[in-house]
Amino acid sequence: DSGGGPKGSHNVVVDEVSGYLYRVGGWNDNKNVRMYDLNANPAAPQYIGKFGEGYVHDGQVTTFASGPYAGKQIFFAARALGWGWGARLQIWDVTDKSAIALLGNGTWPGAVYSHNVWVDIGTMRAYVGDELFSYSSGAPTTIFEFNVSDLSSPSFLTSFTNGVGAISHNHICRNGRLYVANYASGMRVFDLSSRSEMGYFDTYPDGDGTKNWNGAWGTYVFPASGLVVVSDQNRGLFVLEDLGSSAPSHPPPPSPPTSPPPPSPPTGCACAVSHPYCWGIHSGEQASGDLYCYESASSSSWHATICPGTCTSDYVSGAMPPPPSASPSPPPPSASPLPPPPSASPSPPPPPAP
Repeated sequence: DSGGGPKGSHNVVVDEVSGYLYRVGGWNDNKNVRMYDLNANPAAPQYIGKFGEGYVHDGQVTTFASGPYAGKQIFFAARALGWGWGARLQIWDVTDKSAIALLGNGTWPGAVYSHNVWVDIGTMRAYVGDELFSYSSGAPTTIFEFNVSDLSSPSFLTSFTNGVGAISHNHICRNGRLYVANYASGMRVFDLSSRSEMGYFDTYPDGDGTKNWNGAWGTYVFPASGLVVVSDQNRGLFVLEDLGSSAPSHPPPPSPPTSPPPPSPPTGCACAVSHPYCWGIHSGEQASGDLYCYESASSSSWHATICPGTCTSDYVSGAMPPPPSASPSPPPPSASPLPPPPSASPSPPPPPAP
């Protein structure tokens, strides 16, 4: 970038509302969070400055839509290590890019290397992962929870674990759940209301361990579909679905085509009451578009109309009349009915009595 920053970074963090990108995890100096404006041209981000205190490895940034911090752009930083203070959670106000301000910070028992932080904005709880906590202590994978309702004074609340020995890496909150990529133990899912593990997908089934750097490195949950993607260093990309999530389920594949239903009995079309004879389709077929309707089977008058239903009669049974541009030929005359047989002559009256 034009600020002379490092070529490599651990991650990029984007605030889609404000249109700013933050590059984190570059080893260059004490202010390693580098800011870029995406609003003018996202394909060519404009470097606008840097900030930080200690080495910030990762973070989350959000623009608050409501509440006491409405309109504020807040950067939650995982400061992995630092000059005198060690691993911490930091909270920065990045609304004014010319006056970035550190609002508050906090740490947790046994902090070693603050790797990742994600905030549930609905509850104002921040969840921090320490990549070296389990590695150095041998303790099971542990998540550290903070109350960040007061941005100037984040307070450590508690920690929780699933009891499995593995190294914590990246995590994300969605719909009251925490999805965690835990190296050799794969992707784990915690219910944040009870802080208990409710499911997992082991992308690296070859074995767990707090000294094992193989396995799941990152995870992301798409809010619209509920699909979960997990990147595994050894086995590649996994696309999963959390069937118990409150997010909309990914739609199933379409069913194979079925036979069309039998046609409904004729109900008449728009012109069937006064002009029941239709040119363009046969009786019983579904009508659509402009149809030419005749007043009767013996009439040459016609008019165009829209018939959304079905026609009850053809112009001539089993035949089609000529187009309206030609004079329609009248139907053949019906055969003359045979006259009724003559009545038998009445019997003569009986002769008069003698």
